[in-house]
Amino acid sequence: MPGTIDVHHHLIPARFTELWFASIEKARGLQLPKWLEEGTLNAIGEVGLGTAIVSLGHPVHPYVKDPAQIGPVCREINEYTAKFRDARPDKIGFFATLPPLDQPETCLAEIAYGLDVLGADGVVVFSSYAAKYLGHGDFRPIWSELNRRGAVVLVHPGFEGMAPIEEPRLLAAPIVDWTHETTRTAVHLITTDTMRDFSDVNIVLSHAGGTLPYVINRAANLCCRLRIAGRDKKTEQEFVEEARRFYIDVAFSGHEPQLRLLREFAAPGHEHADVMKVQLAATDAVFAKETRLAGLKLFPRLAKYQ
Repeated sequence: MPGTIDVHHHLIPARFTELWFASIEKARGLQLPKWLEEGTLNAIGEVGLGTAIVSLGHPVHPYVKDPAQIGPVCREINEYTAKFRDARPDKIGFFATLPPLDQPETCLAEIAYGLDVLGADGVVVFSSYAAKYLGHGDFRPIWSELNRRGAVVLVHPGFEGMAPIEEPRLLAAPIVDWTHETTRTAVHLITTDTMRDFSDVNIVLSHAGGTLPYVINRAANLCCRLRIAGRDKKTEQEFVEEARRFYIDVAFSGHEPQLRLLREFAAPGHEHADVMKVQLAATDAVFAKETRLAGLKLFPRLAKYQ
């Protein structure tokens, strides 16, 4: 049986590890695991994945002291990742690492290099930059270019936003806050009409869409009542339908109650699996066919390996 295409699988290049430990005070309770190329390839084989689309799960710019070096560091990471992909293009794809969206010229240059020169399968962006969520007007040139290309965009929660709870002990952002950051930026993309205006972009939300499947009807109802659902005063149903256009991965979400809710929320063929064995088994029990079809729709180059 063809294997699932995993869209939420992180790599940690040595260059990023250097940056991380040089600015360890910015970790905010997170620990950086050890990563090796062979570890990812072994995991793919052990759980029966078809392909892992790898990405850097941390933004680069907070760890680079000289802003002029952010672009070159992203380029270095992307070139490394492309070589990893080239060694096993059947098992590895990648989302290009980008400079922050509030540096549009540098960001657009890396989009072009990553997609045109390196042949990346898409790009990864984070939920906010400089306290601006992804629907902010300053980012429209980025969305316009991604829309022109019909690009696949993985939205990963970032390291800004709500400060983690610290008393009586630190609750690091991935425990709860990341799910809310994903939801905030998803709703922002809808209320700013970014989803409507750039409808050829294929956006993948991490971690089962955060809390979006649970709060979508509340958000739609209140935004429409307050007349902040978009410039054309979209209806509640239109609001919900725009939300259902997101693709959804289920990293750290392979639990039966969440998957049942996700089946009701996600549009058919808009679900993706996570690499962990238990997660993959749980996902396949509900979405086996859908996740494979969704993967091949977004990454048609992989069809020859299935």
